[in-house]
Amino acid sequence: MDLAIEDALRVICNALGVDESTIYLRDANDPGIFVLSYVLRDPELPPPPKTRFTAAEHFPWCNKKLIANEIICLPDTSAAPAEAAIDKASWKRYGICSALVIPLRAGGGHPLGFWGIDSTTEQRDWPEPIQNRLKLIADVFANALERADRERRLLESEARLRLASNITGAGFWTIDVNTHFIWATPKLEELFGISPDELIDVPRFLGLIHSEERDLVKNAIDSMVAGQEVAVEYRIAQPSGSFRWVMTRGSRYQFAESEPVLMGITIDITERRSHEDALRGVTGRLIVAQEEERKRIARELHDAAGQQIALIAMQVQQLHSTAEDAGHRNAVEQVVTDIQKLSESIHALSRELHSSSLDYLGLVPAISGLCQQLRRSHELEIDFTSSNVPRNLPSELRLAAFRITQEALHNALRHSGQKRVQVNLEGAPDHIQLAIRDEGAGFDVNEAMQGRGLGLISMRERVFALKGQITMRSHLGKGTEIRVYLPIVTADAPHRDN
Repeated sequence: MDLAIEDALRVICNALGVDESTIYLRDANDPGIFVLSYVLRDPELPPPPKTRFTAAEHFPWCNKKLIANEIICLPDTSAAPAEAAIDKASWKRYGICSALVIPLRAGGGHPLGFWGIDSTTEQRDWPEPIQNRLKLIADVFANALERADRERRLLESEARLRLASNITGAGFWTIDVNTHFIWATPKLEELFGISPDELIDVPRFLGLIHSEERDLVKNAIDSMVAGQEVAVEYRIAQPSGSFRWVMTRGSRYQFAESEPVLMGITIDITERRSHEDALRGVTGRLIVAQEEERKRIARELHDAAGQQIALIAMQVQQLHSTAEDAGHRNAVEQVVTDIQKLSESIHALSRELHSSSLDYLGLVPAISGLCQQLRRSHELEIDFTSSNVPRNLPSELRLAAFRITQEALHNALRHSGQKRVQVNLEGAPDHIQLAIRDEGAGFDVNEAMQGRGLGLISMRERVFALKGQITMRSHLGKGTEIRVYLPIVTADAPHRDN
């Protein structure tokens, strides 16, 4: 384009018989500064104004005219109006005796710059038809310069985008909503194992995704088209046959009058997922070890301590028959009553540590029994409902759901100030959902998670170990709701336990 403009200036100067033609463009960062961008001038003449100058300082009168989109025609620069005194001094300094200055404007706002056609040897007249023709050429120049500037800014933006992509290890992309074609940075092409010269569209992209997450990603794209911002994690196939985990976040955007596009970022999270899986394994083993210790303590309490207390109760009962008077017999009866209460407490503690009904009867009867026990012992009103819960759930899932319910009910009993709690357990072919609600005092979830209590943390770790999801919502004075989603990972066809 630069060569084309320079050739055009040469042809025009030769045709008009002028010896100088210059194009000054406004500085992108300072509109008050003009930069000499194109020049055609006899090298024996005085040089044109320095490559950068302030219009308001050297040509203030011309600058006002140009901003108003007016052509300046001065056959004799020395005859310029009095308000152009500074401009006349500048023309005299550069040896310009006749000037035609045309603003370069490609749209609204300030002109891009100006085109000066000057004579340094003689005065020239510029008839209006010539001015109009030159104005058409100036418009061509302005449009070409504007387009080149947009392309330059686009290239700079893409360069910054690629730099950010390389530094952060992220891939940027856009999806044309109408054609479904995908533009991607080289980093994204690298992540997806796609050659730089390969055209990518949505079907080709979906074909690279692991079959288990393909529908998930397709639904995410549909959600973005509908205007939602989404974040999704999924696996992509590698040329080696392995899979890598990535996380994509994106949304729909629309600029000016253009068609909407989907835009977003994708990063490689394989290492993070690997660490999470390792941590999940450690957490799972710790939970198993904890439960084994609970079982051991529960057996000790039930078998050893329970039997010893029962034996002591029998021995004390024998003392009752040998008591010498009613006062001694009453004292012995009180001791027997206290021993029975202690035995009941130990049995209750044993059931708290390990519920045998969970192993032999299943999740629904175990939670139902837990609710009944708390109703009796603490006068707590618990509304428990269940539906479509598989009977043969994996043991670790049954245990997690039971412990989370147990912990949530104990928290409600200790802290909510309410005597009514709702527990709902629902099943599906591939997951179960648990919800515990109360309308009590509530608490600050973030503060509680950072405190010394381990109950909420234990809930979260149990869910994390099973790749589930847990949501805790609580507001002071408005109650608490805990919702848990646990996926069922089993090949068995589940029977329903309603």
